[in-house]
Amino acid sequence: MTVGKIAGPVLAMILLAAVSADAALPPAAYEQWVKEFRSAVEVEALVSFNAVTVGLADRVKMLLGQVSFCTASYTVETVIRQPQGLGLDSGAEITLTYPCGKDMKMEWLGSRLPWAEPGEGASLNMAVRAVDILAKDGHFALDNSKNIFGPVFPVGYGE
Repeated sequence: MTVGKIAGPVLAMILLAAVSADAALPPAAYEQWVKEFRSAVEVEALVSFNAVTVGLADRVKMLLGQVSFCTASYTVETVIRQPQGLGLDSGAEITLTYPCGKDMKMEWLGSRLPWAEPGEGASLNMAVRAVDILAKDGHFALDNSKNIFGPVFPVGYGE
């Protein structure tokens, strides 16, 4: 077997191993992923952004230049639709924990799903699948264990 016949497959395996599963999707695959997500949406609500908070341990990590975790909180203004039994009501808080840097913006190279978009005034139009909402003791959080959701801010926030 020649070096050329061995080098091609070896190089391909090295490249495949180097590509992280968390890397951003190519445009066509991303569009399909978003389309599938939107077709499965079961929860729609108007929410308002409250604040981004960072715990003490994560503040120390930020000072050391390490990736930390921030938590954005939102208040439900109006529930448009939800599956029976979810229990999401006006006034409920929904939190989103995400990897962040010193600027409190998301530090993640992977693709993210558009779970909310700016609406009228300071409201955000939230649309997610029921499986994306973790509900426990009246508290709601977006399941971001795969870092597929980033924080969404109202138009003009931080300017």
